[in-house]
Amino acid sequence: MRAQKSERRDVMTKDKYCCYEHLEAGEVRGRTYDTVLKNRASNIAVVAPHGGWIEHGTTQIADAIAGANYSFYSLRGLGHPRKHSDLHITSHKFNDPDCLALVAKSVVVVGIHGRQNGDGTKGEWHDDQTTWLGGLHISLRRSIADALRQSEFKAIASDHDLKGEEPANICNLGSMKAGVQLEIPRKLRNELVDSASLLEKFAASVRNEIEKYLANPGRFTSVDCHPLHRRGNSSSPKSLE
Repeated sequence: MRAQKSERRDVMTKDKYCCYEHLEAGEVRGRTYDTVLKNRASNIAVVAPHGGWIEHGTTQIADAIAGANYSFYSLRGLGHPRKHSDLHITSHKFNDPDCLALVAKSVVVVGIHGRQNGDGTKGEWHDDQTTWLGGLHISLRRSIADALRQSEFKAIASDHDLKGEEPANICNLGSMKAGVQLEIPRKLRNELVDSASLLEKFAASVRNEIEKYLANPGRFTSVDCHPLHRRGNSSSPKSLE
């Protein structure tokens, strides 16, 4: 199933629901949405809060990255696709209690999201292959971007508009309070979902870089994180998340 044209990652789109409680009250679980959770003995969680048809392919990509070892969560839009904003809860307001409990027990959280092909970065309006990495764990997002490029995927860790640097962003709610967010363009998501080998190549690139961090716990320090996190500053940087 291809992504629907209704999908948007656009600050001008007002979400129908401001939080999970409102979505839960206004939708029918099992008919218009559901959640999938795999709580494993891991200090890494991979989450796709806008899965199913909301941001097509993100559930499958997150599950592939989680593999058999990392914890996994996804909220999935079910049934006939609607407007993106109908089930989209912005990442710094996403508060499904099951997801929050999962990420709270994790050291680092990796959020998987979808962006439009043409959101643009510094005037480039036809970028349908580059994954944009954000989150407050600056060194890890840079390392994952490097790993993706080494595997012949395009990736950047700065100079884009979806930074994921809100302290309340779901990717920043692990015990380090600094995680990583991947914004994957629609065309690339379609290609990954359509090709098991390409998906595993992408997922392995991310997973292997995380494994390098797990093998060296000393690198999981605030020195590697965004200055906002290191200062304990409660103010939020400008972001579209």
